[in-house]
Amino acid sequence: MKHATPFSTGRLPRQRGVTLIEALVALMVMSFGMVALVGLLATLRRGGDVAKQRSEAMRIAQADLASLRAFADLKRPNGSTTPDYDTDLAVSELAWNAAVANGNTTFTVTRKVTPVINVGAEPQARTVDVTVDWLDRAGEQGKLRLSSVISRTDPAFSGAAAITPPVIGLR
Repeated sequence: MKHATPFSTGRLPRQRGVTLIEALVALMVMSFGMVALVGLLATLRRGGDVAKQRSEAMRIAQADLASLRAFADLKRPNGSTTPDYDTDLAVSELAWNAAVANGNTTFTVTRKVTPVINVGAEPQARTVDVTVDWLDRAGEQGKLRLSSVISRTDPAFSGAAAITPPVIGLR
């Protein structure tokens, strides 16, 4: 006696719900992928925001150092607004807030000026530390610090080192 196989009769065995299970598994895999993508986008957005704040802090600190380097080597006459070394680079520690247009944070700038001590001589340079602090959206503290030494030499003479002296021939 011959038994009928599913292929010999042309009918497949009854499979109910297999397609539904495959669809649910595919939906679950897609949902995990979407959740991972949303997490990645949130991380990228936060990283971009922190990078923007860091670049703004760098710009603020560099602008402050550049303004300190722009002194003139002459004493200020009474009432003059011309910058000079002794007035603008007075040994001190200052702090102020800096707001950025279209920004989402407030920066606190601290400048500390200290003399470079030459024993028995007037200080010819001062060290300047500019520190910029801020809080990002997550409430984490951000901090950037630039340090520099500013010489007493007038900035007008900064290119003098590149000028070669004239050659004077022997007669």
